[in-house]
Amino acid sequence: MKKKLLSVILISAAVVMSLTACGKKSNATDTASEDVSLAPLVETLPQLSEATPEVENNSVGLMAFYPNSNENMYALAGTNAITFYFENKGIQLGDGKIGVYEAETNNIYSTVDVADASSFVIGEMDGVGTSLTGWESGTKIDVYFSKIFETGKNYYVLMDEGVFALGSVSSAPVTNASLITFSVKNYGVDITGLDLNKTYKVGDTVTLSVLVDGDGATMFALKEYDQTFITATPDSATTSSAVSLTFDKPGTPSVTIAFFKGGKQVDSVTFSFPVADENGVVASSDANSSASEDASK
Repeated sequence: MKKKLLSVILISAAVVMSLTACGKKSNATDTASEDVSLAPLVETLPQLSEATPEVENNSVGLMAFYPNSNENMYALAGTNAITFYFENKGIQLGDGKIGVYEAETNNIYSTVDVADASSFVIGEMDGVGTSLTGWESGTKIDVYFSKIFETGKNYYVLMDEGVFALGSVSSAPVTNASLITFSVKNYGVDITGLDLNKTYKVGDTVTLSVLVDGDGATMFALKEYDQTFITATPDSATTSSAVSLTFDKPGTPSVTIAFFKGGKQVDSVTFSFPVADENGVVASSDANSSASEDASK
């Protein structure tokens, strides 16, 4: 079997910034003195020449890397997560830390440790990722930080070696400040003050501030949610609006807020909420898979 070179082993991913809320609280405070093991900015990505064996017939080393130094990705306003898209299936977490830095000052803004598994959500390639990369399948990993990204600010991402893995193959470090950069858009969902760690009760209501800027996104619509679990008001709008979600029965319902421009979906945000029964038990449910009619139609 032909061996493949491991040149830029990591992240061979399409990196986009979006939010998939899954119980991460986002209003804690990081400090610039936080103990992190990220490498200095002056280093560059190593170019490894060692041949690496195939892993399940798919080598991390030959996946296309996106973005590169000529591209700038984005985060949605009011959010606290970035998303990595990999062409390969089966990408898992390794060890180390991921740090977000302020581009203007080079100060660290927020850091997450892979040891905190609750800060990561691993899933399959979604429609947004396919649209950005052209990959029909792969791995999507959402990474949640403790601070919300500031609208209009620019950031970059550094990583320790081995943050991601495919079988026995580990990812290389990212120590180049120009490799993974992103800015914050003016549309999104402001989660300031929202406790996503809370377990809710039947009848509880959560209010989300959905932001539409009329430029990058001209409307939003709620979709892919089971209306027997959640009553949502309103389910769409062309201006920024407060959206109320009322939980009608126990389970773990989710709702996707999609953003559109010119009739085309440009991004989406998914929130999941644990809702307990009268005994305080959060039962598993099929709320996420038994989606109702697309509210955008």
